[in-house]
Amino acid sequence: MTPKTWLYGHKPSYSSLRDVAQGEFRPLLCEEGDIDAAAVVRVIVTSGKVYYDLLSGRTQAGLPRVPILRLEQLYPFPADALAAELRRFPQLRQVAWAQEEARNHGAWPFLREQLEGALPPGVALEYAGRPAAAPTAICNAGLHMVEQHAVVISALG
Repeated sequence: MTPKTWLYGHKPSYSSLRDVAQGEFRPLLCEEGDIDAAAVVRVIVTSGKVYYDLLSGRTQAGLPRVPILRLEQLYPFPADALAAELRRFPQLRQVAWAQEEARNHGAWPFLREQLEGALPPGVALEYAGRPAAAPTAICNAGLHMVEQHAVVISALG
């Protein structure tokens, strides 16, 4: 099953017709819900389908104090919006960029400097994803699932 095929059947990825018709585009989707901002020490920033894997992994691990922020626009980078959101967490020490692509693929090579520029002072940036590799895909479903699980575990810290 391709990633987009999976999303079509995954209800949490749906938007209502009303949201599409009357809503607005937001370059950064922030965590909504009962998160105690004062207790947050780690935030995950991601883009794309891997968000749903991270959300599921966070629920299974029982880590409600690890917010997951979604970048919906990579260029121009929403630095001000991200910086403002990160400032909500006074105890923040780590921000992890999570992607399912290899380190030398996906958004990481472009976003690293952008993300670093949006971090509050004293906050470390980490990469959570597959190691650098020549192929863009693994081509083995079982190995892909093992690697995807490792990405989620790494991102959750």
